[in-house]
Amino acid sequence: MIAETRCHELLKGHRGQAAFDIDALADTLVKLSDFVARHADRIDELEINPLAVRPQGQGVVALDAVITCRDMESSQW
Repeated sequence: MIAETRCHELLKGHRGQAAFDIDALADTLVKLSDFVARHADRIDELEINPLAVRPQGQGVVALDAVITCRDMESSQW
């Protein structure tokens, strides 16, 4: 799916720039999807903005994230 995005060429390295950590991005998206699926009954909204993809081998970093729960009183993580 990442290869289908407009930013894929930039992530691979564009005009002599180093490639970014596409494997870490894919792994993060899968883990995030699994997390949301496991807690779908409790999560109302999840936002990560921005998610910084670092150079190859250096992973990704969520610079800001917000999770809004349906009921914070009864939610047990």
